[in-house]
Amino acid sequence: MCFAANDELIHIQKFQFLVNLKIKEKILGDISKWSNISKTLLLPLYFRAIESQKKGGNFSDEKAAEIIKKIDYDFDRMDGFKVLQSATIMREKSFDFLVSEFIKENPFSIVINIGAGLDTRFFRMDNGKINWYELDLPEIIGVRKELFDETDRYKFIAASAFDIRWVKKIKNKDQRPVLIIAEGILLYFSKPMVKKFVKELRIKFAGANLIFDAVTPEQAAASFFNPALSMMDVCFKWGMRTIDELALWDSNIETKDVIYYFKPSFEKLGWYGWFSMVPAIRFGFYIVSCVLGKESGEK
Repeated sequence: MCFAANDELIHIQKFQFLVNLKIKEKILGDISKWSNISKTLLLPLYFRAIESQKKGGNFSDEKAAEIIKKIDYDFDRMDGFKVLQSATIMREKSFDFLVSEFIKENPFSIVINIGAGLDTRFFRMDNGKINWYELDLPEIIGVRKELFDETDRYKFIAASAFDIRWVKKIKNKDQRPVLIIAEGILLYFSKPMVKKFVKELRIKFAGANLIFDAVTPEQAAASFFNPALSMMDVCFKWGMRTIDELALWDSNIETKDVIYYFKPSFEKLGWYGWFSMVPAIRFGFYIVSCVLGKESGEK
């Protein structure tokens, strides 16, 4: 009864929120030309916005709510993915924790957000001292430029993450500590591509910290049946069985921390919370924080 009443309240809040969306003028360009992988950024954006509008919500991102009012897209299609929404918010909060901890330890650091999409983490993390780069395909950066202004500390890079030439645009004459974030991107590419990319990062940013999310091979295979991903016509192409694989890719990569973020939450998921008790699910989704070798001259 409690879950049913709570679900009804959430449904009403979502309905009111979506009605408000439809009466707002859409000002951004046509996203029908985006690639399928690029369109997946709409999922976490929508979930953050919905969670922010819920009374007693578990996450606050008012900018996400503002952004989706300006995008010409039928967000009704994303309604109903309760488990995915909760898991996404758990992932977002875990990334926020790791990023904030790094910035506390390195207040004058450089942060590179790979596959940034329409992420708004900079505005939650900014301490007035960091330099932050948002990296994504030109089609996405074009939209981002309509939404946000660049500053001396907040820059956009329009490039494919896998075209490593973008590193020339990172200014770090003072040799500041570097944090690289790759949230919700590496999963959609093959293992050889991801492996090559991480090894290139290790060479270009020796000593940097890298935070990325991964799934097990079983969850990568199961993503083919995920209704939200099927709607976007995408699936995960790579899964990592254990974090020991990173050291096999490059012995200079050292894992610092692992967070299994899909935690049981009966309050948020209702009876779906039982799914998160299954080991294959509970430990099938995680975030890895690692160090990409040592800086030049370091022993």
